[in-house]
Amino acid sequence: RDAAPSHLWRLALSRRNIDPSKRNEWDLSKIRSAYDELAADAPSELVDRALARAQSSCSDYVRARRIYAESLGTSCVVAHALGLGDRHLDNVLLDASSAKLWDVDWGVCFDAGHRLRVPEKV
Repeated sequence: RDAAPSHLWRLALSRRNIDPSKRNEWDLSKIRSAYDELAADAPSELVDRALARAQSSCSDYVRARRIYAESLGTSCVVAHALGLGDRHLDNVLLDASSAKLWDVDWGVCFDAGHRLRVPEKV
């Protein structure tokens, strides 16, 4: 499959007769089933492959993995400190050549996720 994560998620929900617009009515067992399906279909080494393809040597690849780990850690700490919610694969970009993550869509910041119609629970 080659589609945006949010599109794949909506497809998985629709196969279970779940209306994406009615989050407060979602059956948690069906949500878990949809997640498990998508997780099983996603290669666990997806990021690793992207980083390896973008590097020209083994030492560049090792450096890229270190930079990626630092970037991921920084992203998590900053997102937590700022109360940044709505984190999913459509809101995080990976620049494989530099191995850095970029958070995009900061619309749910400063714990605004708690005030959504269906509050975020982390």
